[in-house]
Amino acid sequence: MVDSANVEGGIEALTSLSGALPILGLLAMYILAFLVWHRTASNYSLLARLWQIFHGDKEHKDSPVSDFFHEQSVLMQFRFITGVRARTLKQAQALIAWARMHNEDVGAIATCGRYFDIEKVGLKEEEELPKNWHLVCRLGLVLALLATTLAFTGLAGWNEALLLVKKSGTPFSLSSDYARPIGFGMGISRSQCIDGKALPKNAFATEDAEVICELLRAANLNRYLEQTMLWQRIGFGFITLIWIAYLWTAFVWLRQGGAARDMLNRIRPKENVAPSTIVAQES
Repeated sequence: MVDSANVEGGIEALTSLSGALPILGLLAMYILAFLVWHRTASNYSLLARLWQIFHGDKEHKDSPVSDFFHEQSVLMQFRFITGVRARTLKQAQALIAWARMHNEDVGAIATCGRYFDIEKVGLKEEEELPKNWHLVCRLGLVLALLATTLAFTGLAGWNEALLLVKKSGTPFSLSSDYARPIGFGMGISRSQCIDGKALPKNAFATEDAEVICELLRAANLNRYLEQTMLWQRIGFGFITLIWIAYLWTAFVWLRQGGAARDMLNRIRPKENVAPSTIVAQES
């Protein structure tokens, strides 16, 4: 037989989920809109779609204005798909021509980022590119930021309150039944504090142990832990987000430098060779 209580619980869960669907839908729309804006570096596509929703697809095909909007649509499509923020359609065409002449992918041009001169249409001079030892330093920075981000992520999910004895400055972690020093040494259990048992010698100092035991014996300990861990998670979560932004920036910095160096090594042997010869050799 089917338990009616389980059925009612399932209906309540479905009802609460259906109430959240509009919010999730709006959030998904905002994320997609932000993605389009970020990739194209323009709100043209969003405004054009909004205009079509309210005005329809009617347009005068034989007019300079229609030609302009068509060029803008093609340019936004080029920016969104390739990630290269060409300023005009002619500039996009020049980038495509350069990529074909050097047998390069337009996506590789986008990966080079600041090291590819879109205005002059070409990779920047070798002196302007990062040296190999620069790339090694950047890799070290990325790894250091990654380790720090993982550490902050672990602290954000830590199931114990991280506290500090004000008088001595001793850091320790606290749960509902145990307190342990940060680092080395034995901790103190709640039962030891209640029973008055002798504390381990390598635990906390006597004054610290008295303060911690008073906290472990408190009647409102669980409520205090809940509030402390909530603010602890919020604080470390916020720091983690900041560190993720730093990590992503450093990673993009490393990736752009590495991609530019790789492209230089690919196109340098072909600089003095005619494009027809290059195509014949690689076909």
